[in-house]
Order: sequence, then C-alpha cells, then structure tokens
Amino acid sequence: VMLGWQAQSSTSALADRFNIMNWRTNKNTKAKITSLSPQAVINCHMGGSCWGGNPVAVYQKLRHTPIPDDSCTPYVSRNLKDFELPDCKAIDVCKVCDGPVPVEGKSLQENCRAVTDFKKHFVSGYNIFAGAEAIKKEIVLFGPVVCGLMSTDRLHEYTSGIYSEASSF
Repeated sequence: VMLGWQAQSSTSALADRFNIMNWRTNKNTKAKITSLSPQAVINCHMGGSCWGGNPVAVYQKLRHTPIPDDSCTPYVSRNLKDFELPDCKAIDVCKVCDGPVPVEGKSLQENCRAVTDFKKHFVSGYNIFAGAEAIKKEIVLFGPVVCGLMSTDRLHEYTSGIYSEASSF
C-alpha cells in the first residue's frame, strides 16, 4: 500500500490553516473551502514520494512552487510511472481528463491535458518547533500541525499498549 503520509498530512494541515485564515478574514461568510492536492506533492517530488518523506521539505518547496487544490490532481495512491525523472511537467500538477474510460493496460493520461491557469497556493513561511507546549501554542494560534515520526523496526513490531522508545538521530 502506498501511503504518501508526508504529502497527505502536509497538504491537509496547510489546507486547514488556509480555511481557518479565510474564515477569520471573511468573518465566517462565504469563504470557499480549500483542499490541496497531495498527489501534486508526490508527482513533483515536493518532499518525498508514496514511500515516505519529510513534511518540512514539502513546506520548503511550497514557498516557491505552487500547489493546486485536489480537484486538479486527485490522489491516486501511487508514484508516477516515470517518477525517477527530476522535473515536474505541467500535466503532473493540474490536468483535466475527458472520456472515454481507457481500455485495460492504458492509462487515462491519453485523454488528459495540462491546466496551467489553476488557483495557485503557496506557503509564505513555516515554523519548526518541539515540545508539547510549543505544539499546543501553534495549534491555538494557527491550526493543525504536522508531526514527524521516526519509524523504527521496534515500532513496526509494536502490537499493543503504550509505546515508548528513545532514540537519537
């Protein structure tokens, strides 16, 4: 199973922060709800792949590279076929696809074209912090946060109870 947790968590937290900011700015009126595309993050190597990555790298990339909402590039839980290529093509960021449904063995890409005039979302800045009090303060002031987790062999073997493991990087 491909997860892309850094793409999912980063775009979800960021979209929630946009929505909170819009709600506060527009005094709870008709602010459009934003939902960002984790697949665009994966497609364009913005901090990792479906195999994992770094949420901080996602935010670093989004300072200079726009991300569309998720209607532009829906999540498909896989890396691109040509994922090892370093550049991101316009069709990998935002596309529109028309029928018919492709025959088995073909992808829907044959019926797609790039969209370049999508609403572009950026990150103006981000914070790195540690500790329960700093996390609570950030949540109160700005909304959801993304928390990285060091995935160890012992964690993968965990089955029940309260898990605890100390490790240095």
